[in-house]
Amino acid sequence: MTAKSDELVNELVSAAIAFGRGQLPDWQTRIETAKRELLAHIDEVEGLEEDSGSYDSLIPDWANEPKQRWIPVSERLPDNWKSVLTIDMSESTRGMVSAFYNPKTSLWVSHFSDDLWVTHWMPSPELPIVYGKVCEE
Repeated sequence: MTAKSDELVNELVSAAIAFGRGQLPDWQTRIETAKRELLAHIDEVEGLEEDSGSYDSLIPDWANEPKQRWIPVSERLPDNWKSVLTIDMSESTRGMVSAFYNPKTSLWVSHFSDDLWVTHWMPSPELPIVYGKVCEE
């Protein structure tokens, strides 16, 4: 939802709550105004949909990127030998480390240590540099 849509819905809900609590003597005017403004905004947005075929123009590019989250190792492990970001709680690190899981030894390994105590991991993001060139995307 856009910020304006959110604001209009919140005003309509707030006016309805004020009416329910008997807080506003002009509740009917406030509810009617909020309803009229929300319907006008919906008409405007639906007009955008007809013009562009979708609401995509209202959604920022970053909102379509896949959501990443920290995955507990108790939930699942990454593909074997695949480099991922990890949370290492060992004495030497206590932070985020790029590492991979070795299925033969059941250990996490990084370039710095093979004594990691990994609690969580997530897939590594795409690198901005590929083969010495900056990605153009």
